[in-house]
Parts: sequence; C-alpha cells; structure tokens
Amino acid sequence: MKQEINIRNKFILINILVLISEFLVNSFATIYILGKGVSYTQMGMIFMLFLLGTTLLEYPSGGLADKFGRKKIYSLGIFLTSVSYLLILSKAHFGVLCLSYFIKGIGAALISGSLEAWLACAVEKNEVFNKILSLEKLIEGISSFVMPILFLFIKIENLDYVFIICFFIYLFLTLFVLFCLKENYGSQDGVLANSKNSFIFLMKNKKVIYAAGINIIAYLFFTIFLFVWQPIAEICKINIDYYPIIYGVYLIASGIAAYIGGKRINKNSDTNITVIAFVYILTFSLFLCAVLNCNNIFLILGMIAFGMGKGVVFMLVVAYTNKNSPNELKASIFSLVNALATLVNLIMQVVFGQIIDLFGLSVVLEIGIALAIIWIILTLISRKDKNLYYSEKGDANNER
Repeated sequence: MKQEINIRNKFILINILVLISEFLVNSFATIYILGKGVSYTQMGMIFMLFLLGTTLLEYPSGGLADKFGRKKIYSLGIFLTSVSYLLILSKAHFGVLCLSYFIKGIGAALISGSLEAWLACAVEKNEVFNKILSLEKLIEGISSFVMPILFLFIKIENLDYVFIICFFIYLFLTLFVLFCLKENYGSQDGVLANSKNSFIFLMKNKKVIYAAGINIIAYLFFTIFLFVWQPIAEICKINIDYYPIIYGVYLIASGIAAYIGGKRINKNSDTNITVIAFVYILTFSLFLCAVLNCNNIFLILGMIAFGMGKGVVFMLVVAYTNKNSPNELKASIFSLVNALATLVNLIMQVVFGQIIDLFGLSVVLEIGIALAIIWIILTLISRKDKNLYYSEKGDANNER
C-alpha cells in the first residue's frame, strides 16, 4: 500500500508540473506565434511539423521504451521539449519556429504512452491503474481552477516569460524522472520486433482497434479546438489576461469528466461514445454562436462542453488500451494507438489552417459538427451490426 501511494504521488507530481507548463503554453501559444508575423496557413505548417516529428517516432518510441526503459525514454522526451521552448523564445525567423515545433513533436512522441506504461507495470492491477489515472485527472482539473485565478493578480506584460518558466519546469522534470522513478521494462526484443508485434496484436484485437479509432476522431476535434478558441476570444474582445482562466475552465471540466468517466468506463461503451459525439456537436455549435454573436458566454459554455468530451475520451482510450494490452508490449501499443491518430491529423493541420484563411472560423466549426454527426452514424451502424450478429446467431442456435 505504501509503495502504491509513493508511485501515485510521483505520477501525479510529474503530471501536475507538465499541466502547469502546458497550461501556460496553450493559453498563449497561438497568439504568441501569430504575433511573430505568421499567417494561419503558416501556423498550420508549424503544427504540421509538430505532428510530423511526432509521427516519425511515435510508433517506434514505444518499442524504445519497452526495450531500453520507460523512464529513460520519457525523460529524453521531456528534455527535448525544454529545448523546443528555448528555440521558440529566439527572435529568429519562421524557420526556427518550425524547427522548435518539430523537436517538440519528437519529444511528444517519446513521452507518449511511456509514463502510462511505466505506471501500469509499476502497479500491475488494472483497477489500481484506472483509479490513479482518474484521480490524477481530477487533481489536474482542480489545479486548473486555481491557476487561472492567479492570472487575475499576475499581469503578464511579456509573453517571453511564459516560455522561460516552461523551459525550467521541463528541465527540472528531466532530472526528477531520471533520479526518482524506478525503471521498468517490456519486451527485450529489438525495437523493430516490438513495433511489429504491437501492430500484429492491434490488428487482432478489436477492442484496441476501437480505442484507436475513437482516438483518431478525438485528435481531429482537438486540432479544431486549438485553432479556434483563442481567435474566438479575440472576436469576443476578451482581454488576454483572462485567457488562462478560459483555458482553466476547459481543463477543470476535463478533469471532472475524466474522474467520473473513469468509474463508468466499462459500462455501456457504445452509449458513452454516442453521448460524447453529441457533446462535441454542442461544443462546436456554441463556438459558432460565439463567433456569430461575439458573445463570450457561448465561448465559456463551449469550453466546458469540449472539456467534458475530452476528459471522457481520454479515459476511454487509455483504460481500454491498457486493459487489452500485455505488459511486455504496453508502451509499444500505447504509442501505436497515438501514432495512428497523429498520422491521420498530420495533413489536417494545414488543411484546417487553409480553410480558416480562405473561409473563416465558422466553416471549420461547421466541419467539426459534421464530423461528430458522422461519428454518431457510424456508432449506430456498428451497434446495429452487432445486434444483427447476435440475432442471427440466436436464430441459428434455435434452428438446431
């Protein structure tokens, strides 16, 4: 029990520090980079290079983590992220911004799934894993409520300070992970062998395929979200000092939804997924109302709705993947699930940026609504096919 608490506390501390850093970056990054003179299309290219860096190493990173150790690979990813923030701070041209996000993408690939795989093997039991993960998300949500309040009293006159703070946070985390976590490993086969075996396993496991498909769609929605929420806040004439509070509203909604969702993750998954799709329809409809009416109430409600959907999707994907993956390939399978999502979204970064430049924010929000409707239709078809299968199976048994 004492060991479990120690593992839980370290896992939560690491994630809270990452949350603080990403909270600061995501509250200001779009405006900060646009302020350097880039267009929305160029912004899409920067985000695309982030995903390119992620895609190149996302799949093999799990094999690296399984073979060489989860904490080593995670700490390397954390260190590369700190380097990327240092490059973002530079006063150089568009090319350096592209390089910074490419390195950030490589770091994200190494981070992806490594810490969750470390936790799953450290505690072993699925119910303990889900309990720690949902508790961590709840604490993140509460922290996200406290941090924005601080920005009411701390005025950020120079956004460079945001990235300086993030640089030092990630530098500290690199050392903390290396010296304070106990290493664990997966399969000791070659990296290519681990990657190949995880792909074969995924193709044979329908539940992991299901989780991967949901993850792909969720990534698409998150891409739209990152593009639109700060420009919508500008349209609504919200002072930049309140951006962290708006982002905090999203994070606390996500944390609460993840905590509640973690307790119900194994109950009626088809219904849960359909409800989440309706939540995304509500989200983008509210954002659309905020754009058309320049009303910040619609924006806040949209941030809450999106956070709720994101929190439940996160728990569903991680819990299902962990439950249906063997320990020796756990990091590899986590990485593969994320790699499929980043691969699909690689091109969509530039596509969404181009759509906004040509047609405005409203059109990309309407695309989000259409995607959610398609999600609902596919879920209903899947459920109907499943019912038909069991019905035919029952009829066949009766005939016998």
